[in-house]
Amino acid sequence: CCRSRAPITLSRIESLLVSLDYDEEAFAKVKKDLSLKCRHVFDGRSMGGLVARHFKVDRMPLDIVIDPAGRFVSNSLDSIPQLLSVEREVDRTKR
Repeated sequence: CCRSRAPITLSRIESLLVSLDYDEEAFAKVKKDLSLKCRHVFDGRSMGGLVARHFKVDRMPLDIVIDPAGRFVSNSLDSIPQLLSVEREVDRTKR
């Protein structure tokens, strides 16, 4: 996810940060600078790597939202507040 949004986003949701950059040292510095407390993976193969190909990454940064069942939900973290709102409404109707 975008460096400017990472601290806010990663504090609210379960996150996996995948770096597609080639420079592992630069990624280590970003993790340290942002004090990332989420899971993180260094792919190191940019757009040609397995992760990028699997999720059809066509730009960076790219956010991918996956639900607890492992289904693709959205390609924008901006959708999370709405998704959480819908989830809370569904929970209320179940009571």
